[in-house]
Amino acid sequence: KSLLRAVFRREHVHSAGLAARPKLKRPFHFVVSLLRATNASVGDPDVIANELALLGQVPYLWGAPDGYPDDAEYWGTAILPRWDVASRVFAGSVPGVAVHVGGAFQGVTADKAGVRCSQIFAGGHFSDDEVQALSSYATSFPAFTLAVQREVLALAASCPSFQSY
Repeated sequence: KSLLRAVFRREHVHSAGLAARPKLKRPFHFVVSLLRATNASVGDPDVIANELALLGQVPYLWGAPDGYPDDAEYWGTAILPRWDVASRVFAGSVPGVAVHVGGAFQGVTADKAGVRCSQIFAGGHFSDDEVQALSSYATSFPAFTLAVQREVLALAASCPSFQSY
């Protein structure tokens, strides 16, 4: 016990730099956190398995006893497919998956879209730059329509603050 207490003391953890290096979510964690954050309804779990296959992480398929790799070097080259999945989820193009997009922005104006996305996806912990970029995108349109809201949500899911943990 005394060894573990010494190893996990705050100053030792901080000196190792673990807190400073965010970890890229594996596809499973990305998809599940996307669906949970937006309170999506999923009619058929097999559809999610298909999406994971497109991202390269088919459940229970990794042959080694250590599971899928858990580092950015392995998953970091597949960012575009992640963005595509998020875009299709919010566009309603994934069969059996529904997100009430309008409800996510109820009472929110375009200039506050970034703040709302930060609340939805990261409990208010998006960086100021991410919040500003999302709000700027939302206000670049003449109206904050449902189509714009879908795009803003997809962009928010693509932010580094959501892609990692």
